[in-house]
Amino acid sequence: MFLHYLNDPQKRALFYLGHQMIHADHVVAPAEVCYRDLLIHEAGLGPIPSVAPNDGEPLLDLFTDRQSCTALVIELLVLAIIDGAYHPEEAVFAQTVVSYFGFTDDDQDKINRMAEHIAGTVTGFWDLIQTPSV
Repeated sequence: MFLHYLNDPQKRALFYLGHQMIHADHVVAPAEVCYRDLLIHEAGLGPIPSVAPNDGEPLLDLFTDRQSCTALVIELLVLAIIDGAYHPEEAVFAQTVVSYFGFTDDDQDKINRMAEHIAGTVTGFWDLIQTPSV
């Protein structure tokens, strides 16, 4: 949804970090995979490898401005809650990323509300398009 704020290396880092987020709770839900695939398609980068871009490079260091940091955190949170559950393992992973960027408590509250709204909107859209018209 916010990939236009990211350059190609940042997008690849998002997908690697998203892979970590999806697997943080040891349960890969279909909704998480669907949202990840939607983001991959939106990115237009072609196949996304499951290994870290430039192995060994600190991925979070790629996000250097407020826009890219915020876009990354929101997309990771949407991935975490899109399945309707926010597991403690996902919360720990997300908090690590949020803390790295130094978001204030107020920022975190806003980001959480936006991610919840986006996840609800996306799942509502999926439900609507899968329901046959009368």
